[in-house]
Parts: sequence; C-alpha cells; structure tokens
Amino acid sequence: MKKMKKLLSIMLLGALLTANVIPVSAAEVQPLAAAPALTQFYVYSVSSEKGGTEIIERPGSFAQVGTRLDHGGTWLEVVTTEIGYAKTRSATFNNVNMTLVSKEAIDIDNDRIIDGWLCV
Repeated sequence: MKKMKKLLSIMLLGALLTANVIPVSAAEVQPLAAAPALTQFYVYSVSSEKGGTEIIERPGSFAQVGTRLDHGGTWLEVVTTEIGYAKTRSATFNNVNMTLVSKEAIDIDNDRIIDGWLCV
C-alpha cells in the first residue's frame, strides 16, 4: 500500500509539473477575496488493488468517461481535481460513502492564490 501511495504521489507530481500546475500548502497562501465558485471538476486518476493506477485522459473537449482497466479488490482510491470551490463534498461508490483522505491546494498561475484542490 505504501509503495502504491508513493508511486501515485510521484505520478501526480510529474503530471502537475508537466501541466505547469504547482501545488502549495494552504499555510503559504493568504486569503485575499471571496473564493470563486466551482468551475471545473474531473476525475484525475483511479487506483485499486487489482487494476493498479489509471490516469483518466482528458484530450481536448472529449474527456474519458469511464476506466479502461478492470478495477477491483479490497480498496479503491479516486483522485479528483477541482478548480474553484465547492460548497460541499461527497462521493459514493456502489452506494457506499467514500472518505476524503487528503486534499492539496493548487495554484495554477503561481500567484500564491489557491485556484482549486486535488482531493484523494
């Protein structure tokens, strides 16, 4: 499990650096104004015991709408990207509430203002 989380972290870091999206801690950013509403939400990756980690592709305006791997096993982890701020967060899978494990601030334009969140 630790190896999988480390691999996922490395993959996320590589993807964020490639996309020129720089995560910052909330302690580094000072709030200046009201936060913008949620404008984008998408699944970044899906990981499971049987399927491994799958990055969900978003080429152009045609986003991948399902996984291509056969995910299953005793655990499932989904990483989402939110641009803007949602008023509430909840997720279910097969009628089971999922738990928010962590969230990391995203500063897209490096202006030290949080633009959104990576949520695990």
